[in-house]
Amino acid sequence: MLIVEDSAGDAALIVLELGRTGFAPTWRRVESVAELTAALAEGGWDVVLSGYAVPGLGAEDVLAISRRADQDLPVIVVSGAIGEESAVGLMRAGASDIILNGHLARLGPAIVRELDEAQRRRQSRQRELAS
Repeated sequence: MLIVEDSAGDAALIVLELGRTGFAPTWRRVESVAELTAALAEGGWDVVLSGYAVPGLGAEDVLAISRRADQDLPVIVVSGAIGEESAVGLMRAGASDIILNGHLARLGPAIVRELDEAQRRRQSRQRELAS
């Protein structure tokens, strides 16, 4: 799991909450375009969790960079507060889900759902290429 977050404490809180729901993820925190790009180039990530307004790297940037690296990689935005218009814009831009910090219990089920969806998209693409 790749976490795009400028606060180490917020990233740790996310991982702690995931641990409460049975996850034990291997994860890395990045907070710049260069770090995100390098981590994605390494590959092996199942999901990206992104803060909404990381200085110099907003959620829309994370979505665009992640999609260029892997069009099926789920990107879930985790935010303290986000307006409805911004949330709709992020979903249209390709965010897999948006989870508010006050509802982190939803994060585990969202990750499971999005991993399943990503697997289906990849399998469908492979079938299309094989035909």
